[in-house]
Amino acid sequence: LVKEMLKSDYCQADETTTNVINSEKHATDREYVWMIRAVTEKLAAFFYEEGSRFGKIIKNLTDRHNCNGYLQCDGFAGYTSAYKPHILHLRW
Repeated sequence: LVKEMLKSDYCQADETTTNVINSEKHATDREYVWMIRAVTEKLAAFFYEEGSRFGKIIKNLTDRHNCNGYLQCDGFAGYTSAYKPHILHLRW
């Protein structure tokens, strides 16, 4: 599904925290889950990659699936470092 979504001309991406049970510590760890949304196709997918928030996670995903459209994201520094110099910040 993600491969088909990333063929879209316009996608959105974001990451958010989630609690993951750590059975060794008998507690939860704060980790990250990622979301990709193909806007015009009205599709969304969530994925978990080692609980990491590093920008390389989304960059590897878009590279692996040959994403050539626009990827809208927030101002998180991970996107800026992953897509340098191909990132444009818009404000209104």
